[in-house]
Amino acid sequence: MLSYTLKLIFLLAILLGLAFVLNVRTDTDWFHNFCLKAEIRWIRGRLWFRQEDGRTGRPRLGSAVVIFRPNKTLAMDAKSDS
Repeated sequence: MLSYTLKLIFLLAILLGLAFVLNVRTDTDWFHNFCLKAEIRWIRGRLWFRQEDGRTGRPRLGSAVVIFRPNKTLAMDAKSDS
């Protein structure tokens, strides 16, 4: 079961029209419940991150930009509820 904090974050993302860069695991409940209702832009390859001390690293998973557009996402959510 998803935590209320995660649900609140995604509700705010829908209402405000936010975008996230996420490590994507497409086999998880939160991905199916929230991200598939949004616009997904897949990132080819792996991202590199630089820490404040100069070290670099890469995540083990692929990444995507997940864009929540208020009108589109809410309309899709309303269709799935009926």
